Amino acid sequence: MVENRDDRQTEYPYAACYCEENIWHLALRRRHMGGDGAVVLVSNADRRVALGAQRTGRGELRLTVWDYHVVYVEAGEVYDLDTTLPLPAPAQVYVDATFPTAFSGPESPYRPGFSVLTAARYLEAFSSDRAHMRDAAGRYLAPPPPWPPIYRPELGNTLFALVDGAHEAVCYTGSRFPLEPDDLLHP
Repeated sequence: MVENRDDRQTEYPYAACYCEENIWHLALRRRHMGGDGAVVLVSNADRRVALGAQRTGRGELRLTVWDYHVVYVEAGEVYDLDTTLPLPAPAQVYVDATFPTAFSGPESPYRPGFSVLTAARYLEAFSSDRAHMRDAAGRYLAPPPPWPPIYRPELGNTLFALVDGAHEAVCYTGSRFPLEPDDLLHP
């Protein structure tokens, strides 16, 4: 089990603020290692979800608000390269620390929604030219990763269709985190 940030960066490619690409690379590496997981995209209609136990978070809960977040789940464990929890973290531990009740209840504007697809489908369906990470003048809002964009012109930009659950590759959308994604992906 990889416990510290430096080991995570060595084991899996990482760029701050590019979780969708980080998880694409992680899913690819896990597949090469024989892994067969799922990708979970977290967001809501307002594009503001509160997640605890995040490295960029503040306060006791290490809370931060993202417009969306992407993680990988395999065999009941969650791989989140932005969490302060161990990598991987047991799914229930991850859910309890990451989605505090005060921010995930039905009345909360920060309530998360989840879109889930197999890692294999994510690797095939994800495509982004990073336009969402640029301002009106074309400047990056956060330094881009050192690798080229994972963009396929024949697919166009698919990130937000995946986040919203509108892409055909998405197998599940709902309000519960998939502790065992196989239950959702292969009913």
